[in-house]
Amino acid sequence: MSKDNAKDRADFPRRRFLKLTGATAGAAALPISQVDAASSDSITTQSISNPDSSSTYYVGSPSAKPGSAGAGEIYFDRYTGAKWYYDGGWKQINSVTNGHEINVITEGADPGGSNSFIDTLESIVQDEPNPQIFVPEGNYRIDRAFNYTDFDHFSLVGEPGTRFVVDSGYTGTVFNLGSTNGGKVLRLSDFVIDVSASNCGPRPLAAFAQEHLELRNITLEGRLDADPDSNNIIYPAVTTERGYGRIENLRMPDGSQKFASSLTNNPTAISIEGSHVGTLEIVGSYIARFPNNGIYAKRNATRKGQVNIHDCFLRNVGLTSLRLNDEDTATNCRILYDDNIAESWSSQALWPQKGGTFRNIEITNNYSNNSMIRGTESEEGAELYNITVNIGSGVTSPAILQRDGIDTGPLYINGLVVRDDVSDGSFVITFNHSRVTIVNSEIDTNRRGIYVASAADDFKMENVSIDGDATTVVGLNGDRSTILNNTVRGGRIAVNGVAHTQVEWNDADVDDNSTPSSTRVAHNYTSGASL
Repeated sequence: MSKDNAKDRADFPRRRFLKLTGATAGAAALPISQVDAASSDSITTQSISNPDSSSTYYVGSPSAKPGSAGAGEIYFDRYTGAKWYYDGGWKQINSVTNGHEINVITEGADPGGSNSFIDTLESIVQDEPNPQIFVPEGNYRIDRAFNYTDFDHFSLVGEPGTRFVVDSGYTGTVFNLGSTNGGKVLRLSDFVIDVSASNCGPRPLAAFAQEHLELRNITLEGRLDADPDSNNIIYPAVTTERGYGRIENLRMPDGSQKFASSLTNNPTAISIEGSHVGTLEIVGSYIARFPNNGIYAKRNATRKGQVNIHDCFLRNVGLTSLRLNDEDTATNCRILYDDNIAESWSSQALWPQKGGTFRNIEITNNYSNNSMIRGTESEEGAELYNITVNIGSGVTSPAILQRDGIDTGPLYINGLVVRDDVSDGSFVITFNHSRVTIVNSEIDTNRRGIYVASAADDFKMENVSIDGDATTVVGLNGDRSTILNNTVRGGRIAVNGVAHTQVEWNDADVDDNSTPSSTRVAHNYTSGASL
């Protein structure tokens, strides 16, 4: 994955407005009651190249739509799911559901929680296949799954105080909505799913949509204390390549118990798997105390799709907080381990297992003994920009560790900051495989700095400042390496029998044990600071 391509994919969701193919005739027949005249406005924008021959996309701010269109044409807003109708000016078709709002109280729902809320939902969709459902404040009983997998539009919206209370002993799915081949537009927002009853361990949401998926302001309250039937606790997918989804302000503060000895056989908070082929954003969400992964963009190698995570906070998550696939991104996130549950789970913060790009991530670790950042298995590589790792004195955690024999893909690191209080004589960073680049970084540690194993050829380190505390602060053992313009304090750079390597212009003490005929060690100096 090139850095330019990663940027292009990250910008992809801005291609916002889609002219719906063949929609003109249908739009002309819309009743005026479905058009909000107050939404009319005058719009200008720019067109961009078509991603395929059947669609026209437009890009702009939330109010930006095509400047003109034929009467009766419809444009679909991929950000909100709304449809805009042109009739001498732009007017919005009411709601993403294309239907009227249904208040569950008028349909017999019990806000006191005695009767099954699922009975009410099943009755509604029998009469109205594409409903916009409003759920007022109240406690609504969940005694089984609500399965509704084939619809054009489905909306379930609450308000402050709307709670779905799951029965004790239930471990199945609560809302199973859409499927790989069914469900076009799906919107869920503004409610709490309460799993605090004893022996309760459901999967709250399986949410699939072809065109538009929206999950907003949803809270999972209570810790799962029964082993769920599925370990994918929130299970979203956008099932067409042109589709768009957004998860915003999802709160999962209480997590789950650990049910199996292996972390991988325990619940993951958000799992995105092979059915997802569109674009999904996860924004402003909070996840804590899940023993497996926090957000796992899994999928499989033959599928397309992208997951963009930003402005999220993950706390005391087990196996991995953020685990990405190729083309995925995570930006402006915070990861914290401040509870000894993390130590027992041997947590790691970032794992670009199949690739991906991380930017502006802050990691603070006071409990886990696992590496905070792992390498990648992807031959496309992984990229890390402006990552800060703070490690407390009570652990033995490395900041970065490429697992030997596993994390064999290239790794690009720019702007890493490590503040490390561990004093056990180990290396805070270990690279076991080739094609690693680290530039413009700063490492302040009470132990050794960077170890480059003999298999880690083609290593590049430039403009890196390391303040360590050991005889050898940088151990270089890989061939074809380039070490330029770095500053090393508290110990030396040891160049150990390497070939075809350049070590020059470093403010450091260099111990040269290389093969002279093929390695250049020159112009290194010390600026006067004690070593």
